[in-house]
Amino acid sequence: MEIVIGSASWRSRYGNFNKNLLSAPEMQNLLSKSFELGIKDIDTAPSYGDCESKLGLIKPSQKISSKLILTNQSEKQVEAEIVKILKRIKRETLDTLFIHNWDALSQVQKARFFNFLLKIKEQGLFTNIGISTYEINNLIDLYVELEAPVVIQINSSVIDQRLLMMLSKMQELEIDLSFNDIWVRSIFLQGVLLSNSDQNPFNSHPAIVKFFAFCQVNNLEFLQVCLDYLKILNKFDCIKKAVIGIHDLASLNQIYNFFTSPQLNLQYINISSDDLALIDPRKW
Repeated sequence: MEIVIGSASWRSRYGNFNKNLLSAPEMQNLLSKSFELGIKDIDTAPSYGDCESKLGLIKPSQKISSKLILTNQSEKQVEAEIVKILKRIKRETLDTLFIHNWDALSQVQKARFFNFLLKIKEQGLFTNIGISTYEINNLIDLYVELEAPVVIQINSSVIDQRLLMMLSKMQELEIDLSFNDIWVRSIFLQGVLLSNSDQNPFNSHPAIVKFFAFCQVNNLEFLQVCLDYLKILNKFDCIKKAVIGIHDLASLNQIYNFFTSPQLNLQYINISSDDLALIDPRKW
């Protein structure tokens, strides 16, 4: 599993904890150091403020993936939006182009847009088609219904272990998990798992209280536990990357050190939660 550096908080307000927006020089410094550590991918989107334009000015060494929100656009309009992204980031091609709102599309829209992206992929505007989804229960459909492989970006964290359970189930059903690549995201639950301050709106939620207590009893940092859980997911070869929001050099070094450290001999099943009001940010 490799790190993809997430940029959602760099040029827009993201999650429950407001951070200072990064300047272009700060972004450049962070991306240069990330590349030195072997982090070769950036995840961004038009909705992340002017992040794409800033990346175009910086010209980072990493590959860039971005996203499209699709509604009722014509094929010509969709292609024009992709070209606009490429102009903003000053690249000839994206690594992965994600459909940002896959879950909101009808079956007819999904088929129409997917087939169109499959067709124009040959033009070289992007290397991979991606699907951004929150719907763990629809994961099997993405494996058995789509005619071509995709990159699936989906939530998973130490307290949201639905992906681990689903992949285990799919393995038992002998579904070929290697057909698609998976990028996990929201491993810190938009910062909720990293702070027990009064600013955390879920501080009193039983699952969060249990998580913080688990970390305290085992003398572990919140960040360390979140990243160690990824090593359990790593048993599935289809999980290729983890999108991790990194905002400064200090957190970059800390995340990289924990990410590359040996796996802890701990079980996390007892601190998982199935409360969608907590683990699905759409319901906040």
